[in-house]
Amino acid sequence: MKIYEDRDFFPKPSYPFFIDKYTIRKGEVIPMHSHSFYELVFVVEGHAWHECRGETRELQEGDVFIVDPQTAHRYRGREDEVTVVYNVMFQLSLLDRELSRLSEIDGFVDFFYLAPFLHRSPHRSPYLNVNGRARATLEGKLQTISCEDERKVPGYELMVRSQLIEFFVCLSRYMLEHKKEPARKQVEETEWLSWVTALLREIYNQPISLNQFSRMCAMSPSAFAQKFKQRTGKSFLQFKRELQIAEACRLLRGTDRSIVQVAGETGYDDLSHFYRIFRRQAGCTPLQYRNHQEACPTAAR
Repeated sequence: MKIYEDRDFFPKPSYPFFIDKYTIRKGEVIPMHSHSFYELVFVVEGHAWHECRGETRELQEGDVFIVDPQTAHRYRGREDEVTVVYNVMFQLSLLDRELSRLSEIDGFVDFFYLAPFLHRSPHRSPYLNVNGRARATLEGKLQTISCEDERKVPGYELMVRSQLIEFFVCLSRYMLEHKKEPARKQVEETEWLSWVTALLREIYNQPISLNQFSRMCAMSPSAFAQKFKQRTGKSFLQFKRELQIAEACRLLRGTDRSIVQVAGETGYDDLSHFYRIFRRQAGCTPLQYRNHQEACPTAAR
């Protein structure tokens, strides 16, 4: 299976972005592959088959979905028509400054974090179909992004970022306006809490709050906090911080990344806050841990 890396699509590390309007030919098979970055797919016209995590779905015009990193998937064109899609490849670092604000919008959280995770669940589709004026608006923004990225006129990177942010905001509003019953009502509470715990293990470094997780479970924040602690033996914040600091310890041990980089990669924008939490969890500062890790207790337990 082919695994695409950042270097295959992003010639500038400081600009991890690529967009392509691709035509899936009649009967064309795009083999199973995965990538180290996020892929946003928007179906402009036609129908094709998409297989991801053992599920096969017939794509249709207006479908939009996210394929997260390290997720294997493939496409197969129909025999009677071509299919046109926008493929947008990017890393979250492209939206670093805006990600916290975007994550305050419930629709963005559902689409960007929850939906890809639910590829693993039979109870809810990770695909969103957009129609009417919203579809035209979203397609127009992708056209603008594609044009800016192709022409590369001075300032194009800022234009791409701003249009991509607008795309996600518009998409999030559409999701909120067409909100369905929470998926949690379709399954047992313990099973849904298990999914949410597993999801948190994957996105612990993202700015997602307890309130947003409780909404995913169709619970009040207080009820969610209580049930989460019953299940894990830890508070939501404690559970998340332990995941963050465990990863920080791994990066400090196994890489030469700066402490600022380690803090950022584990979800801490405020370096002093990172130092404070790290010391509380690990018993020493990040620098002390790196220099004298054998003398320091690990936070990975």
